[in-house]
Amino acid sequence: MVRIAKTLVKYSINVNGHDDPLTSQAMSAVGIGYLQLGQYDGAEPLLREALGIDKKALGVGHPAYGASLNNLAQLLLAKGDYDGAEPLMRAALGIAKNSLGVDHPRYGASLNNLAQLLQDKGDYDGAEPLMREAVAVLEAALGADHPNSRIVRGNLERLLQDMR
Repeated sequence: MVRIAKTLVKYSINVNGHDDPLTSQAMSAVGIGYLQLGQYDGAEPLLREALGIDKKALGVGHPAYGASLNNLAQLLLAKGDYDGAEPLMRAALGIAKNSLGVDHPRYGASLNNLAQLLQDKGDYDGAEPLMREAVAVLEAALGADHPNSRIVRGNLERLLQDMR
């Protein structure tokens, strides 16, 4: 996996250039792969570099920059750095809201991500309204039976159980 992943990133750099958003996407994909394998040291430099490329190439208000912020926040969460992840998630939520709108599924996903972080920190009062809004957004955008809607609805149910 590591050899193929490195080849993918090198290929993208050679074809698209280092500072191209497509290279950022390749770095993000490989970084997320490392994250999912628990290889945080492999994930972090790629996710940070992708974030820098998106900032430079697309600007801080672009949805892809918000997605890169979220990817890095997910890594920080996995490493237990809640304080580092929270401002990134809040920024990603703001970007999704401003660039995609409050009816977009990515906005709903960003609400869910922040709500889960707050729940993990024990801030149930902060998490609940965000999670309820996430359910409403995703069900309206995708339908109640969509897998993402079901997952977030389950997250809300677990949150409500934790609050008891």
